[in-house]
Amino acid sequence: MVRDPTRRVKLRLDGRLPFVTIDVGWEHSSLTLDSVLLDTGSASTVLSADRLSTLGIKLEPEDPIHRIVGTGGGELVYCKRLPWVALGDCRARDVPVRSVP
Repeated sequence: MVRDPTRRVKLRLDGRLPFVTIDVGWEHSSLTLDSVLLDTGSASTVLSADRLSTLGIKLEPEDPIHRIVGTGGGELVYCKRLPWVALGDCRARDVPVRSVP
């Protein structure tokens, strides 16, 4: 994990739920995602397929499909690895994410 001391995490509460802004990287592009639920109880990172598609990320035949289950029910998701995801001054590399097709 690489730290950038010029970046800070801004936490926004909507009701009792915490939301943050993250940046994701793919190939030679990046995207800022606002209003991402910070779910500390989740076993994985789930991001919107519609938003990721703006970077050219899409479901491909070789992508594994999994079923995730939470308090709101279950969903089928496809799995990708992003080169990096940044939250505030922390950047994680080779990040596994799930996305709802």
